[in-house]
Amino acid sequence: MKHFGALLSIALWGTVWAQPTFIRTYSAIPYAWGVAATSTGGLVVAGNYSDTACYLLRLDREGEVSWMNRYTGMGNPGGGSELHPCILNKFYAVAVAADGKLVVVGTANGALSAQRSVTCFDSSGTWLWGQTSGVETHAEMLDLAAAGNDNTVIVAGDSPDLFYQHATLLRYAVEDGTCLGGVRMLGGIDTRPTSIDFNADGTILMTTGQHGDQVMKLTPEFTPVWRLSWANFSPTRLRGLANGRTVAASDTVIAMIDPSGTLVWMNELVVDGGVQDIAVRPDGRILALGQSGSAFSWLMELDSTGALQWIRRYGNDGEDIAVNHLELLPDGSSFLIGYNTVTDALCVVSVDQNGELGDCSFPPMSADVSPFAFTLSDTLSTFPWSPG
Repeated sequence: MKHFGALLSIALWGTVWAQPTFIRTYSAIPYAWGVAATSTGGLVVAGNYSDTACYLLRLDREGEVSWMNRYTGMGNPGGGSELHPCILNKFYAVAVAADGKLVVVGTANGALSAQRSVTCFDSSGTWLWGQTSGVETHAEMLDLAAAGNDNTVIVAGDSPDLFYQHATLLRYAVEDGTCLGGVRMLGGIDTRPTSIDFNADGTILMTTGQHGDQVMKLTPEFTPVWRLSWANFSPTRLRGLANGRTVAASDTVIAMIDPSGTLVWMNELVVDGGVQDIAVRPDGRILALGQSGSAFSWLMELDSTGALQWIRRYGNDGEDIAVNHLELLPDGSSFLIGYNTVTDALCVVSVDQNGELGDCSFPPMSADVSPFAFTLSDTLSTFPWSPG
């Protein structure tokens, strides 16, 4: 399939063995709602053209388009796994499973409102299976997805009833779409999931927000291991580490939690702008991606103790480099994915393991890190739940 041309393409190369670095804007491809790195160092992007037309895009390590597919009619107003034209059809997140398949979540149907959708594609974007669930009149959706090493995926989103908005977490087998269980969270007026991830041991992590800010760790069977909540810390991003620890972050605070749920440290960032996404290297070093309004973006690295190692800025004032997704690649380099604030077109920035962008030089910037005085609060309960 022919790919859409790049409006702006700057390829910046160091030595032959160095990771490729570049800034590239794809003029005909709209905002990326979901992104996921592949095992080969490529990138999968999911997004929407309209209320009924979605896309999947596969980029290689150099930022070239391997393929791009558009999809319509991915839902079924009657429920089940058959595909029929529908009023509403949107992709919000994508995960690359252990076997290379792509699992995309979002919302579909909509005679009155919407249902949750889960769809699986092969590595070339060919549809394999899909299903919708939920009550249309309740405007249900899924907007988070993460892949496990056992070829399952966890997905999360909103599951409202007549009065409240509840956080919902479900697990699916990639092979055939079997739902392996889930949980729903009660408490507060509205409680929404904000981030999910797997730990290396197969346990499940989730942060929730709005009227129930907390981090929780669950067994693969969704039994709570621990739950933490703070009155003055609202985590929106988290990552599980190979050693069983958990990193959680808000826009200005990052916390490290040990496998038993004990807080190791919590530090506040003094920096121009706020954190958009995080990633963690195998040795525990933390990458935090941020934005300063629409003026420029930045990437910082903290060591495993929370001490600042470096910070890099991307963009001069007014260049509209606004990136909000961070994907750490197997070779230690990173993709930073976002959009042009003027055209809303997809923008991808590739940096090396030190956050460098070839020979491109942007103004230096500074940041500081200091201990954060947190206040613990009560946690919210979960109960077993399955889609209906």
